[in-house]
Amino acid sequence: MKEKDDALSGPRVDLRPLKSTDFEKWRAVRERSREWLEPWEPLPDPTSPDPATDPDAFKARCGA
Repeated sequence: MKEKDDALSGPRVDLRPLKSTDFEKWRAVRERSREWLEPWEPLPDPTSPDPATDPDAFKARCGA
């Protein structure tokens, strides 16, 4: 596996940190996988926006 900056590349996959421009594609994948993902996720904070539906919350998560 070769490393470039903060990304990893292998024969069948590339991994890199999320970018704010990934929101729409990430949201679509997250929605398709919701049923499987939710049991593994921490309970959401009811006072915070949901990064799965709120672009600004997603952007903040990308900067964390």
